[in-house]
Parts: sequence; structure tokens; C-alpha cells
Amino acid sequence: MSETILGIDLGTTSSCVSVYDGKRVTVLADDKGYRITPSCVGVTEDKRLLVGHPARQQAVTNPRGTISAFKRLMGQTWESQAIQTLRQRVPYGIVRGVQGQASVNLNERTLTPIELSANLLRTLREAAAVQSGSAVRKAVITVPAHFNEVQRQATILATRMAGLEPLRLLNEPTAAALAYGTSLRGAGRRIVAVYDLGGGTFDVTLLAVEGDVYEV
Repeated sequence: MSETILGIDLGTTSSCVSVYDGKRVTVLADDKGYRITPSCVGVTEDKRLLVGHPARQQAVTNPRGTISAFKRLMGQTWESQAIQTLRQRVPYGIVRGVQGQASVNLNERTLTPIELSANLLRTLREAAAVQSGSAVRKAVITVPAHFNEVQRQATILATRMAGLEPLRLLNEPTAAALAYGTSLRGAGRRIVAVYDLGGGTFDVTLLAVEGDVYEV
């Protein structure tokens, strides 16, 4: 029996996890039946960590202990202009972390963007393990097309912290282009434009498909 490999869309506002059985892709639900998980992490006043829906549910009553869209902090230094601007707009604290990286303070608990992403990925992995009935150790992760090498390495580290082996990072619009391109086999050469209208980014990818050859 082949090993299960997860496909994870680690989104800015929401994330999801899926598996491919050789015929179709199935988006997996968590124990509450949700197929989409908010990319949100929170810390309660008694220092408990919340991930996904529970974190988003406390955002109104505990804004200083809740963060969403933390993927924007990946690979950013505390001194960067983007971080200094963001500090003025959010209720939670953004602090200088190890080696000058931007970290967040949620109810006096400091977490790095890598740790935040790892907690979200771990939640998705655990939900996938319940649905598939077996431990899952490998995954393909999508990232924004504009992510630089530092941000990609941070995502790889977060994936490993979550107990997963990152087989590959795919640009988000590229993943969509490849998924659509599988239906064009045998149709001759085609040029496809893929618009990725995400919650945090908007990217466009051009894909040339001819037979089993894909050029992005």
C-alpha cells in the first residue's frame, strides 16, 4: 500500500489539507466537520494555546491574544518597514525576536512566525491522521509566489517542527495551474493563465502545457 502524502494549502487567511488516492483529490475535514481551517492562533488568559476555529472565536473578546495572517511575518526582520507599519495597526504586540526576527507577544507568551505556522500545520496533520486512519509524515506545501528563499526556508522549518517531511514547496498559482493542466493532456499545446485571488495576495501564473510537459 502506498504511503499517504498530504497536500497542504497554508493560506494567509485560511488553510486546508487534502489527500490524493490516485483518482481524485479529497479535502479532509477536522473532527468538527470543517474542511477549511482559519490560519489563526491564539493564547488564552491562562496561557492555553488555541489554533484554527477556537482561536478565531476568541478574537473579538481577546484581540491582544489572537493573531491571524501571521504568514506575512515569515522571514521578516523586526526593523523592516513592513513590520514597523504593521505594528501600528494590530492589537497584539510585535517584538524583536532571536537574531532580530519579528515575533509576536500574545498574552505575555512570545511566539515566532515559524512556531505559529508549525502549530497550524500540526493541527492539519492531526486532522488528516484521524480521517485517514494512519500516521502521516510527508507533505507538499503551497507558498505565495513572491516568497523569497528566507521565507521558503522558514516554511520548511515550520513543516518539520509540525512532524512532517516537506517533499516540495509549490507556488500557490503554480499548484492551481498544474491541477488544471492535467485535464489538457492530449489537447495539443495550450497556454493557461491562472489568477490566484487569495486572502492576502493576488498572483498570476502563465502555464504552457503540451502532453506531459508543463512550463510555468
